[in-house]
Amino acid sequence: MKFILAQILLLSTLLAALQAVPSIEGPELLNSCMTVHAVNGDEILLLKNSYVALNSVSPNIKCVTKCVLEKLGYIDRNGALLGEVILKSFPDPYLNGELRKSLADCSQIAGANACDRAFNMLVCIEQHTW
Repeated sequence: MKFILAQILLLSTLLAALQAVPSIEGPELLNSCMTVHAVNGDEILLLKNSYVALNSVSPNIKCVTKCVLEKLGYIDRNGALLGEVILKSFPDPYLNGELRKSLADCSQIAGANACDRAFNMLVCIEQHTW
């Protein structure tokens, strides 16, 4: 159950980040990243619906995560979290406080490459925040 909740929250975190973007740009941004990394909507739905284990998420999905976070300005090209930018997107005081703790805990997460690191950090943030 915890695993399923983690997957749902992971996608919710990414979608919440996209909602902070003006409505016209959010879907275009996601579609752009999906096109660049050859990911289709079915793959995203499989992850959203918890049919894919987090430890078996494809490298392409991980790169979509990196692409979206980078285009939102939440990470730099090396995958380092830009905490102050992220916090400005979530002005709710409670959420901002929880997110601040998560960013501190998750900013040093490693990965095999930049895409893996971005994905691992997003998983860490959602597990610590929600």
